[in-house]
Amino acid sequence: MKQRHITLILFLLFLFASIGASAQIKGVITDSLTNEPLMYITVQYEGKGVGGISNGKGEYQVETRKGWDELTFSAVGYITQKIKITPGTKVLNVKMVPDDIMLAEVVVKPKKEKYSRKNNPAVEFMKKVIEHKKALKLEENDYYQFQKYEKMKMSINDVTPDKMEKSGLHAEKSTLVDAPLFQEYPMTLECKLVKFNEDGIVVGEIVNVSADESVLGEDGKIAVEKLEPIAFDSVSHAYHKLGEKVGNAFSDGNQLK
Repeated sequence: MKQRHITLILFLLFLFASIGASAQIKGVITDSLTNEPLMYITVQYEGKGVGGISNGKGEYQVETRKGWDELTFSAVGYITQKIKITPGTKVLNVKMVPDDIMLAEVVVKPKKEKYSRKNNPAVEFMKKVIEHKKALKLEENDYYQFQKYEKMKMSINDVTPDKMEKSGLHAEKSTLVDAPLFQEYPMTLECKLVKFNEDGIVVGEIVNVSADESVLGEDGKIAVEKLEPIAFDSVSHAYHKLGEKVGNAFSDGNQLK
């Protein structure tokens, strides 16, 4: 008799387990446009506290109960769907429709720093320039003087006795600087080395200018048209002779104002 009771209990437990296992709804959730499976889609009975989420294959599974006849499928970026369930439904595949509503663009801008004139050395400098604007006009003064700085780059490491002989030039030692003076040159700038930068630029100071009478004008100054200096063109690697006057500095520009 006892054995029959045990057998009956086991049969009832198996029956209830079978009934519980069969009371499930499952399916696959996919994108309505791409048909790709969707994961992390929330599936629930609203207000019942029962539900689940889809896995990486879009599969979901929830239990059913009597009187619960509507499932809600929702996720960010998709339109929420509420689907009525008919009694006996075991498989329910759902296609989620993408939501066309896009989040408005958010532009993050740094806080603009307030410009301050106080203790600004550039502002103070410009104030002084403006105050002396009239005095800085050259045409407002009877005369003016200025210090001129020139930077020259040259190469002297390839001068050899053979080249001197082939050029036909004759040199004599300068009495002011440690450098030769070429007798055939109509003008010579005697310079003293100030510094030699690491980038190969030589900075020098002109200590004397000597010129032959043949390159002087009627005013006793060096006439460029007589001197006919040459300039090196680094683009075409050529030398060009200078000399023709094409205009007057400052005065020609003032006529355009």
